[in-house]
Amino acid sequence: MSREKLVFDHIPQMAETFGEPCSNCKLFDGLCQKGHRTKTVGIATGHIPEAYVRRVGGCSDHVFREGYWYGEEPVRPFSGDYGGTKTNLMV
Repeated sequence: MSREKLVFDHIPQMAETFGEPCSNCKLFDGLCQKGHRTKTVGIATGHIPEAYVRRVGGCSDHVFREGYWYGEEPVRPFSGDYGGTKTNLMV
């Protein structure tokens, strides 16, 4: 029996619960280098359809990856906009 994936309206809403996503951490590249268990949550609005998170409140070992941040403003899906001035395109 699988659990339904959590889906948030936008990244700031996800961040209120889970903090900075694992994919923005220096210690995460597909899998957490610290061996922490992660899960994916859906993001309904914006250019990132899902994010990896660790636990409620974020990860105590999170090391911010330079040039990456979650702080985007909600945008209309498929609008061609990338969340306003705070969003990194993660290229």
